[in-house]
Amino acid sequence: MINFDALPNTAPAGSSIIEKGTYIAEIVKAEMRAPKDSSKAPYMNLQYKVSKTSGEAVGTIFDIITEPEKDMTKYKLRRFIEALKLPISGNFELKDLTKIVVGKKFGIDVKVDDESQTPRSVVDVFAGKIYYTLEEVSGTQETTDINEYLSESAADVGENDTAEANY
Repeated sequence: MINFDALPNTAPAGSSIIEKGTYIAEIVKAEMRAPKDSSKAPYMNLQYKVSKTSGEAVGTIFDIITEPEKDMTKYKLRRFIEALKLPISGNFELKDLTKIVVGKKFGIDVKVDDESQTPRSVVDVFAGKIYYTLEEVSGTQETTDINEYLSESAADVGENDTAEANY
């Protein structure tokens, strides 16, 4: 039996458009997918839980990172790795990132893509640096609660853990 009086009057976070700006994102899912065109390389599909720096959840965004072929995709991948502070150098495979990024928090630029039939929020690759470390995003919005995120991230690493244990 459904209680009508208990049904919400407003849409839950994640079901609405996230306005243009810079936000905190937590990677909740990372997986490799095959494109419809089998001649193209697999891509990394990411799902982010997005919130304001004050901690208020604002929704979910999906992002795609492809094998870098063009200058913009190369830059996007580099910014992603740098924003997450991943200890990568030399050669690596995109699929390896899916194993180490889930649960990581960083800053992202968001815009509304209203060119499709249904407007949706997407990562803005032409604004700023695309992705940011938590330290970089601390000055991008008017709220001052970014230190709470930084201390939470530090608290996630136990006394016996090493930095490599998080990757």
